[in-house]
Amino acid sequence: MANGVIYLGTWDPFDTGGGAHHFYAIADTDVIPPTSYVCSYPSLPSGFTCFMAGLRNVPVPSIVRDLTLIGSIQAVPAIVKGQVYVATNAGYLYALGK
Repeated sequence: MANGVIYLGTWDPFDTGGGAHHFYAIADTDVIPPTSYVCSYPSLPSGFTCFMAGLRNVPVPSIVRDLTLIGSIQAVPAIVKGQVYVATNAGYLYALGK
């Protein structure tokens, strides 16, 4: 996590390096405003109904970026001077940002 953005990638233990996977940059709702709210109990609508039932209206984070990369992302991304680096099991190293 850096500057209010959480970075994560998809992983498949059976992928040997050729499949497409996603790398997400998701906003921390304490830093970047949420896209909407949902009730903590899925069957109730968010807002006043949820609140009056004694439940929480939970913020839905915005997806800042959704990138398709070649290969499964099995490691934690590295962040250096605002640049995000992520490696895949297909042998690629991606530099994202700036």
